[in-house]
Parts: sequence; structure tokens; C-alpha cells
Amino acid sequence: MKYPTIEECFEFYKEINTPQNIINHVIAVNRIAVFLAERLKEKDVEIDVRLVDAASLLHDLDKWLCINDKSLRHGEETEKILKEKGFPEVGFYARQHIAERLDENSTWEEKVICYADKRVRDEKIVTLKERFDYINERYPAKDMQKRMESIKNTYEIEEEIMGKIGIKLSLFF
Repeated sequence: MKYPTIEECFEFYKEINTPQNIINHVIAVNRIAVFLAERLKEKDVEIDVRLVDAASLLHDLDKWLCINDKSLRHGEETEKILKEKGFPEVGFYARQHIAERLDENSTWEEKVICYADKRVRDEKIVTLKERFDYINERYPAKDMQKRMESIKNTYEIEEEIMGKIGIKLSLFF
């Protein structure tokens, strides 16, 4: 698999004039995702830390484009851009950061990236409750039942990750 360098990742954001607040958010998400991926790897979980690193850093590559063009679907545009740049696998995993896209067959990489994103509001680490309260306020659900299922699944992912690496959430809050 081919991975973009950190410099390339930031260049991709620069090419589409992404505001600094979005870049700050992805940096915070990336730090959490890589931390969790490394802890999982230490527990002998099969996870590609380099993939988590690149995909978490690029998970909101299309965010600014989607804000400015409501016809674009968040995540899908990122996948398309990264495929065109020669990083189709990274694009796929970046696209998967949206909880509604995860299912019982989701990989550790997908779960970690999605979970890390849900733990960051702007560039601050927050609880899942705080993050979902913000999401529900900012992005009203078209299908509330689907949203509630997504929230439940994210809490389950949190339990799965934390249980595997043996970290108590009290260490974070």
C-alpha cells in the first residue's frame, strides 16, 4: 500500500484552501488515532498504524469543499481526491470516519479513525456525549433512528477499543 507523507497530506489541504480550524481538528484527531492504534498494536491487535496515521490526517480533506458545495457528500469526495492522487486505500479509510458507514465487518483502522474523530470537537478532546450533543445541534439528523443507532455503535466501539488496550476513560477525564 502506498501512503502519502505528512507533507503531502498538508499540501492536499493547502491545494483546496482549507481553513486552519479544520486542519487543527484533523491534527488533534490524528494524535488520538495514532495513540490508540499504537496501543492496540502493543496488545498484538493487527492494525496498520501507518494507514491510521495517513487516513486520520486526511479524514476531513473534503470538509471545506462540502461546506461550500452542499451537493458533495462528505467522505466520498475525500475518497475520490485521494484515489486520483494515487492513494485509493487511504481514501477508502478516510471516507469511513463517519459512524453510519461502520458495521460488524469494520476493521480496527476504521473503528479507530471514526472513534478518534468523535472524541474531538474543533481541536479539543471531549467526551462522546459532548461531541454528539454538538453534532446533533449543528447537523440535525435526517433520520433520528439511524443517528441514535450510530451513537450507540460509537459507544460500543469505545468500549471495544478501551477494553482491548486496557485504558480506563477516567484517565482522559
